[in-house]
Parts: sequence; C-alpha cells; structure tokens
Amino acid sequence: MGLNLQICDNFLPQDTFDQIYQNIETFSFSAFDIVQKKDYGATDHVFYSSKIDPKDPLVSIIDSCLRKNFKCGIKRIANTCAWTMVSTREPTPHSDVELFKGEKHLLIYIKAKRDINCGTGFYIKEKDNLILNTHIGFLENRAVLFDAKDCWHSPLLWNSDSLRRYSAIVWFEPEDL
Repeated sequence: MGLNLQICDNFLPQDTFDQIYQNIETFSFSAFDIVQKKDYGATDHVFYSSKIDPKDPLVSIIDSCLRKNFKCGIKRIANTCAWTMVSTREPTPHSDVELFKGEKHLLIYIKAKRDINCGTGFYIKEKDNLILNTHIGFLENRAVLFDAKDCWHSPLLWNSDSLRRYSAIVWFEPEDL
C-alpha cells in the first residue's frame, strides 16, 4: 500500500492559529498512550496530550479548513482529538488503530523551532522492516492529512535543536465532498 499524504501550509485562519500559538505552552499536558500496532520493534509510543472537546468551536473551524483545503469533512471524531507535545528523541514508528473504515488522521504543526528535523517521518514496509520513505518537515500551521490504515509514522526530533514539538491531532471518519 502506498502512502496517501496531503499537505497544506497556512491551514488554520491566521487569527485562530495566533491565539493557539500564544497559549499552547500553558495547556495542561499529561501522558497519553494511544492504541497502536507495535510490530517491527517499535517501542511504546507515549506522547503528552491535552484533550480537545469534539464540541469545541475549534473543531468546526478545523472541519471548515479540511473542506476548503482537502475536499473532505469530519463526519465523526474517532477516539482522539487533542493538543500534543512530543519530546522523544528516538523515532517510534507505529501505525495507529483505525476505528472507522477509511479513517483519516490530521496533524497540524503548531510550535517548535522551525527545523526540518521537528517533522514527521512516514515509513513503508519492506519484508520485515520499516523504511523511512517520506519526511515532512516542521512548519508552523502546516497540516498533514493521511489514511489511518497501515500508515506507519513517527515524530522525528532526533537531530533537532527543539526540545519539544506542539501539534494538534484529529482522528476522524471522513465525509467526502
């Protein structure tokens, strides 16, 4: 299966993004261990999160931006809608569990040092190995949309000056337009 990655820079309206950017370090983050497939020697993938209520008006803004930029909307939120903070230096390739058929995962980069090494790596399976195939560098307000099913990925802070990366993640059943 090939990677189905879509990228959009300047995803959120600037005023919305600015408000999030200015406040994200004040959010209350706690450890969140997500359900994932951990083959290929991957370690537990633990990141820190602060839950976003699916009824928060921000979710409607994200839905509107998805419709405008990716031609799909949010039919239902899956089990995760959150602010995240990642500080792991080791890559942790994993594939998140899909709750809905055709589930999509949206990652919105919020705050870190502007550094290609603060991004996300996407892997392909070759026999019994995962091979880094694509690396999407960090850029504030960049959105990355990908299929949940068998999409192996990892935060990549391995060679960065940033100590942490703040993002938003939304897992959802898509409503295609």
